[in-house]
Amino acid sequence: MKKQWEAGNRFNKENRPRYPYNEVELEAKEINGKKYVVDSYIPGEEIVSRKFIQLAEVKEKTALSYLSEFTKKYSSGSEISSGKFNPNALKGGRLDGE
Repeated sequence: MKKQWEAGNRFNKENRPRYPYNEVELEAKEINGKKYVVDSYIPGEEIVSRKFIQLAEVKEKTALSYLSEFTKKYSSGSEISSGKFNPNALKGGRLDGE
């Protein structure tokens, strides 16, 4: 499990240069009060959540949970936090993209 987690982190890091914004923190959701972090983001275009897994390699239930997780956590319109690690250009804005 640790090797897979490390490989996933490496995969995420390798893909960061492709995007202008990475590790964007969102405001807490009313559902459970938890803050989420979008892996990468291009405003008005892409909201990226990475998984280091091939959907064909997991059970259908797991694959569906990954897909539904995206709309629950990172949907367009979600508020971007004013946290100290977010770029000023994004703070207090909303996610916009697919």
